[in-house]
This record gives sequence, C-alpha cells and structure tokens, in this order.
Amino acid sequence: MRKFADISFAVEEVVVEGQPLLRIHVTSVSLRDWCLCLQLLQDNLVEAFTFRRANSSKKVQVARGTVNRSGITGDGDHRALTLSARDLDFARYFFLRYYRDGAAEVDHIDIETGEGGYVVFAVDESLPPVSSEEAKRRLGMTKRKRGRS
Repeated sequence: MRKFADISFAVEEVVVEGQPLLRIHVTSVSLRDWCLCLQLLQDNLVEAFTFRRANSSKKVQVARGTVNRSGITGDGDHRALTLSARDLDFARYFFLRYYRDGAAEVDHIDIETGEGGYVVFAVDESLPPVSSEEAKRRLGMTKRKRGRS
C-alpha cells in the first residue's frame, strides 16, 4: 500500500562540490504527519509514501529500501528517495524526538546515498549549538582534573 501525504515541503536539489544534494525542509506544521509516515514505513504498514513540493506539482516518494545504502532516483517532476533500514530508523528517531521535545537537537541531519550524494533533512526549531569543549564533555572525551587533597 502506498500513502499520499498532502503535505507541502520545501525541497531543493543542488550540487555541492560535485555531490548531489536533496534538501528536504520539514516544517513544524507538517511534523506530526511526517513522523506518522516515517513510523508507518518503519513498521512496514505502507510500502512508500509520497509528498508534494511546496508551490509545485513535483512529488517526492519515500520508500524503505532492501539494501544497506540509501539512494535517490528519478528526475523532472518525480524523485524517489529510498532509505536503508538503518537510515530510516535514524531519521524516524530524530523526528520523533523533535516532535516530543518541541525542538530538535540540531538544525539538520545528513544521510549519505550510495551515489555519493546526500539527503539533508532540515527543521525549523532546534537547540542552540554547543561549543566543541561542551561537546567533548558530553561525550566523555575530556580528561578529569584531579582535585587537591
């Protein structure tokens, strides 16, 4: 079964340093429907879902792939994004946490495709970035200072 989501997304196709990039901006207004579609896809309740581009007749189909790499195919008015099981789970988890918290941890996530390009999912609300020192602290990469006795 295929699902058509009548959700308008900002989709941009560009080439950066020879690498194709498909940028999909998921707005906070469409977040709930986007999360539902990703979950239906994850649970194999739909084989794919399709959404339309903002102010356009162009469509993007999202499907769960059977290979280890995600990919982008098609041209013109129709693009097909196939997400590997790992990448689908990564995207679903990111967006569900964004939905739960009201803000994403970062303003976008990147998924590398088998063709050497990227799919970028960008969001409206995200937490402010942290310094490299804070990131290292959170990841446990800093050495603890020994206290004086």
